[in-house]
Amino acid sequence: MNIFLYNLEFLGIIICLFLGFYAIVRDRRSIQRRLFFIICILLALANLTAILGYTAPSRECIFFWSQSGSCLVNSFYAVNLHFYLNLLRKKPPPWVIPLLYVPALVIIVAFALDPLSVLDYTFLAGEWKMIPNYGSRWFYAAAGYVVLYTLFAVVAIAAFGIGAESNKEKLQAKLLMANLILSTLIGIFGLWVIPFFDYRIPNIGAAYHLAYAVGLFFSVFYLKFLDLKPSIVAEEIIANIGDMVVLLGPDLKVLSANAAFQETLGYSRGGLKGRHVRDIIDEQDDIAADIDLLKKGPARKLQRPLRYRINRKKEREYISTDSYVSKVTDRFADVIGFLMISRVNAGRKQFQVIHRITDRELEIVDLTLEGLSSTDIGARLGISARTVQSHQEHVYQKLGVTGKVELVRVAHRFNL
Repeated sequence: MNIFLYNLEFLGIIICLFLGFYAIVRDRRSIQRRLFFIICILLALANLTAILGYTAPSRECIFFWSQSGSCLVNSFYAVNLHFYLNLLRKKPPPWVIPLLYVPALVIIVAFALDPLSVLDYTFLAGEWKMIPNYGSRWFYAAAGYVVLYTLFAVVAIAAFGIGAESNKEKLQAKLLMANLILSTLIGIFGLWVIPFFDYRIPNIGAAYHLAYAVGLFFSVFYLKFLDLKPSIVAEEIIANIGDMVVLLGPDLKVLSANAAFQETLGYSRGGLKGRHVRDIIDEQDDIAADIDLLKKGPARKLQRPLRYRINRKKEREYISTDSYVSKVTDRFADVIGFLMISRVNAGRKQFQVIHRITDRELEIVDLTLEGLSSTDIGARLGISARTVQSHQEHVYQKLGVTGKVELVRVAHRFNL
């Protein structure tokens, strides 16, 4: 076997396995990634059977590896079409999916019963050469199956591209179409057409699958990795901003919120994640409609007053804020999320309501902010220094702070 193609086959095996495992490890629950993983495994094994077949020591061995390769390659085209149908995000009826695999099963059985009905082999220049059986109807059935499933996949990609709203998905459709058509043409000409004129050319085997797997990975998964995900650095910056900051996905569900946002609304750490923006605002403040207009229009941000709902089980309380929303775009100029920053229109009453501070505790907070000691505060209010310290500890617990320095930071937000 040509040493270059031999090494290319091995490279194809390694890369297919790497891409398949890389995609599935990132999200094992995704059907799309599972199908891509299966595609990569089938292509890697197809490359392996090609290597073993072309270097087989006998005619019986080449038939065995050829039959094994038939199972893999024909299964590949069925899984590949399943992958593209799933790309449309329209779940087909349950009976459709099994039907996708019936033609592959028929071709596999026919090839297993009589390999010569599809292919023949001759030993030349130290390797087995594949010669299609152009006089057999099973050869044309197998070839027709490949062409037909490729055309179905092309139609699925075209439908995906036509229905795409974002620039990224339109680019994906173009890349998928080019990758599928190019790799299919290379396979058809290299395996079926050229041998008709001269079967002595070097075997290309399944090496062309390498380019297909790489192209498929880049078109679908690499571009999807650019979706909005808050990085560690971004979350650290947001966490230390005094204003209320929340990052929304394109579906207006919370991806990330800083400590000020969660504490002000009475949520525990991570308690806001996944909630829709409508769940945390006053019903009369239809911010979702305004964000939809922002997404479709040329403006980069909007500014407006907004009332947030405090997370209490029995009471329905709100805080008023001055807020602005800015859209976040990727390098394709597609909107992939929204950054919402709010500043509380705060005052003494808001401070008491949000953090459930009693009148006595508010008095102690005021005097603490003036810089008085526990003894001085006790003398001013006619209570003991120990009682003052007990009130201060209760206030710190309610605010989620550890001392006077952090108390000053929280009090500043409420203009105390």
